Amino acid sequence: MLKMTIFQNVRTERQYKSATGLSITEFEQLATFFEKLYVPKTANPYLKAPYTPVLTHKKEALFFILYYRAFL
Repeated sequence: MLKMTIFQNVRTERQYKSATGLSITEFEQLATFFEKLYVPKTANPYLKAPYTPVLTHKKEALFFILYYRAFL
């Protein structure tokens, strides 16, 4: 099954500004710094089954944080 997210659908400067509050250039600059620090969670101590992270792409994780923050 192909999983589509808002991160994959945002293409224009206006869409980036609306979703994150940043321009594409600002997002890319922040992403280069964020990618060095972000490590996806690989285990959940409360689950016995193997854990597959939902946000594996670092830019998608940053986009999610900014998108969520824009609506608080």
